[in-house]
This record gives sequence, structure tokens and C-alpha cells, in this order.
Amino acid sequence: NQAPVIQEINLPEAQGQIVSWNQFLESLGRGIAPLIAGILLVVTGMNYKLVVMIMVLCIIPGIVLWMVALKWFTKDSQIIKDILNERAELLKARQNNSI
Repeated sequence: NQAPVIQEINLPEAQGQIVSWNQFLESLGRGIAPLIAGILLVVTGMNYKLVVMIMVLCIIPGIVLWMVALKWFTKDSQIIKDILNERAELLKARQNNSI
């Protein structure tokens, strides 16, 4: 599931926009995939096996990109946690100063 992963590596003020773009791209993909499959079926003369192979080849770059992204996930997640901890400490210090 992409949404929790994407939320974990983005600051709270950006999460709404990030999630919205992710949902938009998912919806777009759900609409474009059948269109591309239909066009490929027409072009290949209803050769389902060839169309499936082409569609699988279209998925491979996404898998590779997710694997690359996971390489940086732990580091980015830790950076976000550090930023949020700094903000929490700042808020606690302000609250203690105002008392």
C-alpha cells in the first residue's frame, strides 16, 4: 500500500497534497491501462499473449523505481522523524516559557 509509505516520508503540511496527487495518479492509471490494452489489442490483431507481455514490461520500470525508492526510505523517514521531534521540543519549550 503506497499511501502509508508516502505519508511517512513527507512532512505533515505536505501530506494532503501528496496523498491527493497519489490518488489522482492511481485513478488515472486505472483509466489509462484498459485504454492502452485495448489499443494494443487492436494493433496486434487481438494477440492477447503479446499484449500481456507488453503490459508486464510496462510494469517493470515501476518495480525498479520502488526498489530504488526503498533504498532511501529509511534515511528519509528518519529525517522526517528528527524534524518532527525538533518541532515537538520547540513547542514544549514555548509552552513551558508561557507558563
